[in-house]
Amino acid sequence: MPQTAPKPMKEEEAAESEAVVEVEQPLEHLILDKSVGKYQVVELISFRAKHLRTLEECRHLTQTEVLELAMREVLSGKLSEDELYQELLVAPSSVVKKDDKAAKKK
Repeated sequence: MPQTAPKPMKEEEAAESEAVVEVEQPLEHLILDKSVGKYQVVELISFRAKHLRTLEECRHLTQTEVLELAMREVLSGKLSEDELYQELLVAPSSVVKKDDKAAKKK
């Protein structure tokens, strides 16, 4: 049986096949892949979630959705942990400690 040459790809198909598709990893994978500083990053995620709650574009999100968004941003590397630590250090103590006082009352 004679072999036939493969059909040439159209330009659009070639571009689609070469395009890098960024697949969003499940949050569980991001958590499990974090091997160093897994527990230290909790403070950064909490700080980021507090900041996200103040943003207008996040006002419609539930607390769970805001927390998941903060986790995804920090664990995926979208935000630098070092930069977040610097922001945390210069943040007013009222922003950082506000939820800690509420947790102690309960």
